[in-house]
Amino acid sequence: MTHLSITDLSKTYPSAPQPALNNLTLDIPSGSLTALLGPSGCGKTTALKIIAGLLAPTSGDVRLDGTSILSQSPDRRGAVMVFQNPLLFPHMTVAENIGFGLSMRHLPKADIAARVAEMLTLIQLPNIGPRRPSQLSGGQAQRVALARALILRPRLLLLDEPLSNLDTTLRAEMRDLIRSLQRTTGITTIFVTHDQEEAVVLADQIALILDGRLQQFGPPDAFFKRPATQTIARFFGGVNFIAGHNKGGTFSSALGALLVQADLREGPGTLTIRPENIRLGAAKHNTVQATLLERTYLGVQTRLILCVGGVNLEASVNPDDAAQLDIGAILPINLPPESLWLLPQISTGANQSKAFVQHQ
Repeated sequence: MTHLSITDLSKTYPSAPQPALNNLTLDIPSGSLTALLGPSGCGKTTALKIIAGLLAPTSGDVRLDGTSILSQSPDRRGAVMVFQNPLLFPHMTVAENIGFGLSMRHLPKADIAARVAEMLTLIQLPNIGPRRPSQLSGGQAQRVALARALILRPRLLLLDEPLSNLDTTLRAEMRDLIRSLQRTTGITTIFVTHDQEEAVVLADQIALILDGRLQQFGPPDAFFKRPATQTIARFFGGVNFIAGHNKGGTFSSALGALLVQADLREGPGTLTIRPENIRLGAAKHNTVQATLLERTYLGVQTRLILCVGGVNLEASVNPDDAAQLDIGAILPINLPPESLWLLPQISTGANQSKAFVQHQ
């Protein structure tokens, strides 16, 4: 297994007004699966290509097990990259595609055949070795591309949007397969995605990158429970933000006095609670009276727009619980103290210039 350290990694392309990647620093544990998450153009693929050796950084360093690899050619780094498109050789069979890297290393044919058979079993397609890439579905082709990478037993597996070209059903199957393969092989793996759900389902830890800068790094649940800024909270579906002041575990705002956890920062700030954490009905703490403004059925949940003290809140509740609620009704709702999180009052500029790292 391989420990990866990225330190102050930057990349500025010629004639570009801003760096594509700006002082990225990450410490990725051996045997873990890490997601580089962010919208298109944020710098995540640039980071992956620098690690693979396909791009040279403007500054910074990349180390594997403490040794810098920047001076090493891509084929000497032990990092294998799987691209968004499988890029299989059309004139070769599936078995030949998977074994290509070993053929370049001049391994005996019997050894290559045995390893290819092992890989085909690992990707759950044991009988497709004789086929041509043109005979494969999109999901099968992506599995073969994974097998072609894994057969080299790399120190690092780098996946660049590997699921984005697949339909919803295949994407779910491939997520399960990637997670299973990573656990089976123990290879330190980094994958790039713009899909929050994909990152949350697959990754041990997520690095959120926006505009070339690392915003927050930590386990998936930290981005929901303890986002570092309002921008990060919104990226992960946060919609409820209440300005106020915290003192001694009591947050004062237009909603009234709310009990919060004792470890939250004191002073002015913005309180946030996720829609799914708002409860209908009264409880011991933080019960407020709300007016129901809107009700939208979404299938597995119903979205409510509620007004409390002139502030609109969005709640996601069980459809059965919301079915009998009338628009304009006044009803008690509960904001559990353990579900409340305090953000800086201003979440732009300097507040986003330094990444928040959630220690596990």
